Amino acid sequence: MRAATGHRCPPCAIRSTISKTLILQRGLQGLRSVRPTHLFVLASALVIGSFLRLDHITDQILADDEWHALHAALYLDWLDVVTHFGDADYSIPLALLYKAIRQVSCLSELKMRAPMLTAGLLSLAVFPLAVRRYVGTETATCFSLLLGISPLHIYFSRYARPYAIGLFLAFVSIISFYRWWTCRRPRDAVLFVCSAVIACYFQLVLLPLVASPFLYAFADSILVQRGAGERPRTTRVLMLAAGLGLGLASLLGPALVGNWQAVGRKLTGDQVALSTVAGTLRLFFGVRRPLDMVLMGGLAVSGGYLLCRRNRRFASLLIVGGLCQLSAVVLARPEYVRTPIVLARYNLAALPFVLMACAASLSELVNHAIAEERAWLREVCKASLCVVLFLRGPILSIYQWPSNWTNHAVYQYEYDPESRWAYSKQMMREVPAFYYKLAALPPGTVRIVEAPWRYQWHMNGGLRASQEIHRQRTMIGFLGDRPGEIPPGISGFCFRNGVQVMNIAAVRKAGVRYVVFHRSFDEVDIGPAVARYRSTFGPPIYTDQRLLVFDMERKAASTGGG
Repeated sequence: MRAATGHRCPPCAIRSTISKTLILQRGLQGLRSVRPTHLFVLASALVIGSFLRLDHITDQILADDEWHALHAALYLDWLDVVTHFGDADYSIPLALLYKAIRQVSCLSELKMRAPMLTAGLLSLAVFPLAVRRYVGTETATCFSLLLGISPLHIYFSRYARPYAIGLFLAFVSIISFYRWWTCRRPRDAVLFVCSAVIACYFQLVLLPLVASPFLYAFADSILVQRGAGERPRTTRVLMLAAGLGLGLASLLGPALVGNWQAVGRKLTGDQVALSTVAGTLRLFFGVRRPLDMVLMGGLAVSGGYLLCRRNRRFASLLIVGGLCQLSAVVLARPEYVRTPIVLARYNLAALPFVLMACAASLSELVNHAIAEERAWLREVCKASLCVVLFLRGPILSIYQWPSNWTNHAVYQYEYDPESRWAYSKQMMREVPAFYYKLAALPPGTVRIVEAPWRYQWHMNGGLRASQEIHRQRTMIGFLGDRPGEIPPGISGFCFRNGVQVMNIAAVRKAGVRYVVFHRSFDEVDIGPAVARYRSTFGPPIYTDQRLLVFDMERKAASTGGG
């Protein structure tokens, strides 16, 4: 009767409690074996990495690819979302999540980015501890530092696209498979299947990576297990592959059947060039200068060799996974893959492998120079080298305050401003004088609304460039029902950095001082909005061929009311 009413029988509850207690004890025993110095480094990396990912995250404007899932949540019903990938690959689970949030609450930029932030923060805590037994504690602590300050990982942890989620789940699947393969624990097999299936549901392009362990298992069975006199576990591997296939079919089947053409349209025959590879390496290593890229590349290669010497089977799994993913992406030739950021995000799940190899080299160099008795000095030296890398990288120039555009392509698509792939040239030729007047005010003391706008990176570079000059807080003004805007009258949204311009009460509530209308948008008629603001606040305080600016405090001050 208890089973029928949903209550668990006492023996089941006891077994569950004992199992959870044993797992907790194993985790605590693993941490107790770590030196206090190493624990301090791991904790510091977690704190610093968390700060870099959360810093002013609520101020970031939603733009470009971040609107893909939002457009799907706005304009598609539940069935259409489940049965279509979309031409822009909006990520089915993200669109479903956004629709669900709108049903029960209001959708904000922070809620949209919360899943990626969670995955990014979990990566900082989980990855170093997960690999410590395979690569060594000192390499794991250095790995935690490199991951914490990785500009690419910071970016995708703050960006409302599924890449950080896919990275976390794919990494968990790889580690889980290795633990199952070496320890034969059923729970590791279950975790592998679940994490691999969900990773592909968020990001279909991860299929080669999560399937690569089966290629590794085949090779390992021939080269290692038979040589050691072990019997190959063919049946178990086939059962695991069947579980993975069944899970993928259950989640992805409806979309593949109903919208398989969308996948084919993404394969445009684009090619990877040498400049693409160089730009991708800069993104992975988090460097801007060619010399730094060469040094980090040397560390990665030598570190890969060191990892193979320490644990050949584990390192082989990482190498096979990374090569399978890279080869599949290059051979498939998807759209825009010639751009470094596209090649990087399709191979983002290999980022921990690369940073782990660099960490192995750095640790080896420091260990050769400093005696083991001075463990604290070793950690200080590794941390100092990471600080140097941090200072020479792009992070300090990207995450300045105030800035509502830290995710902009100008900062994130290429770290070398002289590269052919850099977006730095996409700026206003001449910045209007109004923005220079704002620059005379203390930074961050005034909030302005820019309307209308275009949500694509290559079309809104002027707004980002102008903020670099005026250093005031920026919001986007929505004027109509078009891509990149929330239509008026639609409920379920509570954006912090976007507001309906025609709703003057909402603009006032947001603390806006100046409303800036751009005249150069042929697809939007700003006439009705300008007429309304003129009748409410009087003539614009600034006008030129491109801008009309209204001061929302002007008439309120003259009439003594609001």
